[in-house]
Amino acid sequence: MKATQLKLHNLLIRPFREEDFPAVADLGSVTDRSLMNRVYLRQMSAICGNLFLVAFIGHEPVGYIIGATELSRPSSAWALKVVVRQDHRGSGIGTRLFFSLFNRLQDRKVRELRLTVSPENKPALRLYERNGFVKETYFEGYFGKEEDRFILKKTLRSKHWKDD
Repeated sequence: MKATQLKLHNLLIRPFREEDFPAVADLGSVTDRSLMNRVYLRQMSAICGNLFLVAFIGHEPVGYIIGATELSRPSSAWALKVVVRQDHRGSGIGTRLFFSLFNRLQDRKVRELRLTVSPENKPALRLYERNGFVKETYFEGYFGKEEDRFILKKTLRSKHWKDD
């Protein structure tokens, strides 16, 4: 068994807990460790409930995904943020996080999931498209000047996601 397969065999994904906050807040890039991001994580932990999922290998968090259903359309949801620790990217953890989110959304009878992604983030675009997300819209300046984004959409079905 490869080291990556062994790691994924030991992967646990569960809803965020208060005691996860310090380690989860330290995942990702330097900008992900900003005060603004910490505020965001605190708020999402209160708002998103069991759609804020954390991936662990042993007791160590290695990634998370935050999902939320739309208030005006409960059959539609968004993946608001996905983070996998740099040294674990490409190992399938992101795929497993999405699969866990898909299952929880399907339990809520959600039929479509959207997310935004930078056109420059080619690895993420390939992962999303390979697993059924399609480009729905392109927005220039979605998050401000020079912060263009694709909005991708996936229709949720019984078999959602392929392994990396």
